[in-house]
Amino acid sequence: MLTLRVGKIMTRKLFIRLLAALTVLAAGSCSVGDDFGFSPGEEASGKSSSGNTRAPSEENRHVFIMYAAAYNDLQEYIGPDMRDLRKGYIPGNTRDDDVLLVFSKESVSNYDFSTRVNPVLYRLSKDSEGTVTADTLKVWPDTVLAASAETLRDVLTEVKDRFYAKSYGLVFSSHASGWVPPLYYYNPSLFESKSPISARSIGIDIVENSRYEIDIKDFAKAIPMHLDYILFDACLMGCVEVAYELKDVTDVVGFSQTEVMAEGFDYLTISSRLVGNGNPDPIGVCVDYFAQYDSPDQKDPYATVSAVDCRKLDNLAAVCKDLISRYRNLLDTVDPGRVQRYYRGSRHFFYDLRDIFQKANVPDEDLSALDAAIDASILYRAHTDYFLTIPINTFSGYSMYLPADGTAYLDNYYTTLAWNKAVELVK
Repeated sequence: MLTLRVGKIMTRKLFIRLLAALTVLAAGSCSVGDDFGFSPGEEASGKSSSGNTRAPSEENRHVFIMYAAAYNDLQEYIGPDMRDLRKGYIPGNTRDDDVLLVFSKESVSNYDFSTRVNPVLYRLSKDSEGTVTADTLKVWPDTVLAASAETLRDVLTEVKDRFYAKSYGLVFSSHASGWVPPLYYYNPSLFESKSPISARSIGIDIVENSRYEIDIKDFAKAIPMHLDYILFDACLMGCVEVAYELKDVTDVVGFSQTEVMAEGFDYLTISSRLVGNGNPDPIGVCVDYFAQYDSPDQKDPYATVSAVDCRKLDNLAAVCKDLISRYRNLLDTVDPGRVQRYYRGSRHFFYDLRDIFQKANVPDEDLSALDAAIDASILYRAHTDYFLTIPINTFSGYSMYLPADGTAYLDNYYTTLAWNKAVELVK
């Protein structure tokens, strides 16, 4: 069975089963407030009961947060992911060490969405004898959704308050469908045929017959601290709209323009890239991800990926706004069938940003300005020749909405996105 990380098709995600985590807890893992001998209040304030301030090492450590929203049909892939993560680099458990945290909620089985499961936050670390432990830090009620902006904020706030550090980074693993509005990808007809219903675009909890997801705008607003990086191990997140929505909360975004095959990131190497070596290397995660698909041994050799410097996105927006204002008539009449696409089936929401302008016959001198702005913002990009049945003939590192192949409903939603407010693609 073909497995992908898009809302309607099964994808894979990373997580230690709650039962395993609780078993470790019962066997002697740390309780809340036991981290490094501080109470929760002391850890948050940075002072011990004697009044001493934090050790300098805490000011230099990095915290890597793995967020797995997997109460859905990803369950059969989570175990292998977690086993791979545990085989890779695991930091120590002293104040000198970086911190590896996992938040996850997974269904009991791929198709059991009625048995309640508690979301859990735990720390993976290795002691001086090389034993890997999973210390449970917090367990949420089983009614709490993982695919929820409120839960995302709660988890990240817990991390920020508990672990003082130089920097933080997030890997988000689940289903996803880019910038599109709540549940639209799953069933567009519900939106086009009647008044809007509640829906989101990132992560999925399936509770019995209902789906819950996170809107990209709510996702961005939920992040309570600045992040070094956000990496999406999920389908169709490689949109300029997603990157721009997140530009004020992170320095680097890594994502895929197409869907993501079930294997996702390389979890054998991911922690060695993000903790334990001084500065985190999110670009290296993207390189490793592509390398495992661009291989003669790969049975499904399909991948697209880019890493974006969010600090360069305002310039890209300024260039795009200028081109859109001067060539709107050309963009309105571009033939979608000639533009590089990243979608399959009828989900026509993801076209190559640069190719939209090229196929609209924007003059070469203006395309050169666009190329310079794109290149300045792209830290890494790579693609295989095909993604399943889609030939990848041109690749800028961003997908973008094409109003010439859009709908009135999507146009209306699109006006709420930060990218559209900056470039006025839809007026």
